[in-house]
Amino acid sequence: MLKPQWYVNCQDVAKDLIKIVKDGELVIQPEVFVQDWYRWLENIQDWCISRQIWWGHRCPVFLVSEKVNYKNIGIANQHHLLHH
Repeated sequence: MLKPQWYVNCQDVAKDLIKIVKDGELVIQPEVFVQDWYRWLENIQDWCISRQIWWGHRCPVFLVSEKVNYKNIGIANQHHLLHH
């Protein structure tokens, strides 16, 4: 029996992550990995979390319960955190 699959749209986050490296807000070290960063994010696909949940693997999802300066923790904006 087929079950519904749950996906996380990664396109918007990928675009933002490409931009912050190009704008110099985030520096990849060693620099040799910058092209890997771009290649991976430019070809990103939606992430199927259904299988991950089925096998008991944790999804990297965080709940922020207080006001946070996202720039100080290395996140471009609050939309890059998944929360309920």
